[in-house]
Amino acid sequence: MHLDRTRCAALASSLLVACESVPRGAPAPATVPSSDAAQSAPADDARIAGGETTEFSGGSVPFGYCPRVTSRTSLDVTHEDVAKLVALAAGHHEVPLHWRREFPDERIRGFAESTTLLLDVQVTAAEEVVCASAPDDTSYETSGFRAMYRRLELAVEFSTADGAVRGSFQAPFVMGATETGERYLFGGDRVSLDELQGTLDLGVDPEIVTDPKTLSVDITFSEQSVHGALTPWVILSGGGKPSWVPVSGTFPASDEGCEGGTGVPLDEPLESLGDTPRAAYELARARLPAQPLRAVWHEAYNPSSLLSWTELTLSAGAPTHACLIQQELSIYAPLRVESADGRLAIETAVSTRVGLQPAATGPASAVSYFSMSAPESWTQRTEFEANAGIRDLDLGTVDYAALRLFQEFRIESQVFDIEGDQLQGELSVRTWVNYHGSGFDPVYLDWCAGACEAYWCGLVGTNDGSSCP
Repeated sequence: MHLDRTRCAALASSLLVACESVPRGAPAPATVPSSDAAQSAPADDARIAGGETTEFSGGSVPFGYCPRVTSRTSLDVTHEDVAKLVALAAGHHEVPLHWRREFPDERIRGFAESTTLLLDVQVTAAEEVVCASAPDDTSYETSGFRAMYRRLELAVEFSTADGAVRGSFQAPFVMGATETGERYLFGGDRVSLDELQGTLDLGVDPEIVTDPKTLSVDITFSEQSVHGALTPWVILSGGGKPSWVPVSGTFPASDEGCEGGTGVPLDEPLESLGDTPRAAYELARARLPAQPLRAVWHEAYNPSSLLSWTELTLSAGAPTHACLIQQELSIYAPLRVESADGRLAIETAVSTRVGLQPAATGPASAVSYFSMSAPESWTQRTEFEANAGIRDLDLGTVDYAALRLFQEFRIESQVFDIEGDQLQGELSVRTWVNYHGSGFDPVYLDWCAGACEAYWCGLVGTNDGSSCP
C-alpha cells in the first residue's frame, strides 16, 4: 500500500480522505438559473483566476474557472458594494517576500532570501459574468458547468526590491468570501520570464532544451493582508514535459520557524481551534500508539524483496512552536521513528494539524483528526545517503533525494466501512535525476494501527500472497 497512489482508489473504502484540495474559505460558485438574467455578451476564451478549488456536481475545477462567458454585466466601480472590493486591491502595496531555493544548487541565484515585493495595482473594470461549459463538452470534470462570478479586471505592475524580477500583467481577479463573511479578491497570471526584467537565474543547464520558462504570480487581496506566491516554472521540451520549480517566493514572508504564516503562542487559546495549540497537540500525541505497530518495507529497486515486515515505534516530543496560516494551525515538534529491524532510526521535526471535537461547555476534550508531516527537502545524494537515517541505502546515480513522512489519525465516524479509530502513515524516499522526479519511490515504509489493521494487512499482503505476520 502506498498512500499517495491508493488513497483515492483501493483505500477509499477504509479512509475518508480528500482527493481534491479545498482551501478554507473558498466558497462554491453561485448557481445560475437556466434563464439568463444578465445581459448577453460574446463568449470569451477560458480564463482561470487564482488556484483555489471548489466542487460542483461534475468534478473539481478551480474556483474562478470560466471556459466561456455566456453573459456579462458591467458594474459601477464607484458603487459602495463594488468600491469596497476596489479598495482591497487598488494602489501601492509593499509586502515582505521570502525566496526559497528548492534545490541545493548554487547556480540558482540572482535573488536575496529576504526582500520586499512591490505592487502597483489599477482597477480597469468591474463585472459580473455567467460562465458555462461548451455544449459539446462531455468531460466529467466540466460538463454541465455553470457559475456566476463577480470579477475585477486588474492591471498589476510588480517588482522585488532585490532586483530579481520586474514585470506586469492584466487579468481578472475573482471575489470570494471566507467562512466569517470576509470578502477577498484572488487571481494572477503566468508570465514568460523572457518578458520580465531582473537578475533571477534558475540555474538550468544551457544544453537542456526547455519550453519558455514562466513565472506564476498568484495574489490574494483581503482586508487582513496581501498574500500569495511567485513561482518560476521550468518545463522540459518533448514527450511527457516534466517540470520543476527551482526557487519559490512567498509573501508575506513567514515568521522564523514557520513554513508559512505567523507564529502564535502555544498557551493562548485560539477561537478557531477551541483550545490552546499546546493542549490540542497533547491530545493528538496521546493518540499515538504506545506499543510498536505493524509496518512493511517496499523496495521498488528490488522486486524479490517487495515486502519486508517489521514493527515501528513512534515517539513524539514536546511542541516547540506553532504557526497560523489564515485559519490553519500547524504545531511543530520532534518525532522519532524507529524500526525493530534496525534499518530505520530518524528524528525529524514534523508539523501537526489537529481537529478537535467541540465540547458542550469549556475547552474541547477529544481529537477527531490529526496529521503529522515532515517538510520535503531535496538534498544531494551522497549527503542524503549518509544522513537520512536509513541503513544500507544506495540510490545509485540520482542527483538529489528527499525524505517524505506523513501520517494521519481519524476517529471511527470519519472512516468508511470500518468500526473503530485508526492511524496510518508512510515514510518514503523521493529521487531526482536529470531534471526528472522519480515516477515511483525506490524505498518506502507503510504502517497502520487500529481498526484498519485487518483490512490493511490483507491489502498489502496481496503483493506476495501473505498477510501480516
